[in-house]
Formats: sequence, structure tokens, C-alpha cells
Amino acid sequence: MPDLVVDLLLAPLVQRLSERAPQARLEVLPWEGTHQLASELSRPVDIIVSYAPEAFAGFRRERLYTDRDRLAVRRDHPRRSRLHRLEEFRAARHIAVVGRNAQRDPIDEWLSRSGHERRIAAVTPGYLQALHIAARSDLVAFVPSRLIATVARPLGLRAVQPPLDPGLDEQFMFYPAQAESDPGSLWLRRLMLEIAGEMQRARPAPNKARR
Repeated sequence: MPDLVVDLLLAPLVQRLSERAPQARLEVLPWEGTHQLASELSRPVDIIVSYAPEAFAGFRRERLYTDRDRLAVRRDHPRRSRLHRLEEFRAARHIAVVGRNAQRDPIDEWLSRSGHERRIAAVTPGYLQALHIAARSDLVAFVPSRLIATVARPLGLRAVQPPLDPGLDEQFMFYPAQAESDPGSLWLRRLMLEIAGEMQRARPAPNKARR
């Protein structure tokens, strides 16, 4: 699963496994793109979490939760009150998040299709690194709002509404089709949906089509 999902879901998942299945062992691997599936199919895989919009061959798909992207800036950022304006957004220096085996930040792909671009001052492999940089500089991170909320207080961050809306951000749970009726797989999937559902109800995101 991607790092933003790990930060949001892993702690409650570990807690509930400790309570309900204390003998279970949880192993989490970083998401490295669809090419990873070929190698992962050679070993037991219970769940894959990804934003991929379509099911992979041999897997079923179920939506976990939705979110919205926001601009993360440090509390006393000099342009914080103006970043909702397009000209200020374009003038700001941004942090791009480019994951393993990716060429561009998905936000930049969407901006390009919409006829816009932003000034990239730094590139990180994950969202948490981007947030730490934003907390200690004047750089701006365009990241999911639930993740900003998770670390806003300890890092001294604030979320700003962007002038451009890339739409709904969705994370999906994929599981092997052959395990669809497996009791253990069903139990784990229900547990994941339970945790994601509680998070969704706590901070709901408006329903609108994703980019």
C-alpha cells in the first residue's frame, strides 16, 4: 500500500489485529506500481491498496475511502491566505510526489491536461516526506487532506483550498479473485472496510468525479 494509506490505516489495523487475532502477523510492502503484481502473484497476497481505477487481472476491487487534495503549508507561510488564488498558486514553489517507477506526480499530469503547470522546487518519493519539507520551508505540498489532518498538529501545518480542483481521490482495496469466498480473506477485508468506514464517517469527502 502507498505511504499515505499506511499512515492513515495501519495503526488502527494493528490495534484491531492485536485485539481480535493476536497470533496474526502483518507484513506491509510499499506500493511500487502495477508491474509489482507479477512478482507478488508468486507469493501469498491478501490485500493490495492502490488508487488504480480499474481491477487488475486476477483481482477483485472494492472502494475503501475517498478524499480531497489540499495544499499543505506551514502555519506561518507568508502566502497562506492567498494560495487559493490561481496566480499565487502558480507563483508558489511546490513539492512534487513521484512514487517508485512513476514519471510524474499525478497532480502534475492532471494540471497538464487542464492547461496549467506549477513551479516544482523539490521532488520526493512519498507524501510524508513532502509534508515534512513543507513544514520546514515555504514550499507547498499538494496532498490528500486526510493525511494533512493526521500530521497537521505535530508538524505545524495548515490545509488550504487550492484554486483548481482535481476531483475526488479514491483508494481501492484489491484482493485475489480466488480468495473471494475464503473465510480468512473475508474477515480481513471486512476489518479493512470497517476501519476505512469509520474514517470516512469522521471526515466525509464530497462526492465528485475524480480527475
